Amino acid sequence: MIPLGGRLQAFAAWVSTTELHRIATEYTWVWATMETLHFLGLAVLIGTIGVLDLRLLGVARGLPLAPLQRLVPVGVAAFVLELLTGLVFFAGAP
Repeated sequence: MIPLGGRLQAFAAWVSTTELHRIATEYTWVWATMETLHFLGLAVLIGTIGVLDLRLLGVARGLPLAPLQRLVPVGVAAFVLELLTGLVFFAGAP
């Protein structure tokens, strides 16, 4: 059986042979674009879910809950954006 460290090293070696790794490292604009999207996604995720959480904690009792619940799909989309850009980061520097 391969120890866990060996498995991780083997996985990282495999990732560095993928096309996504080549694209992320060969084109400098890809990395910069992914960082920008990652930052914007994080800001949207924290903003949408943060506002809803603060409302649920009773910080802004004057805000109705129903309109804030419409922000949840935006937060989920931001989370998906975080996952996709994070995947590019992992593939670019395993």
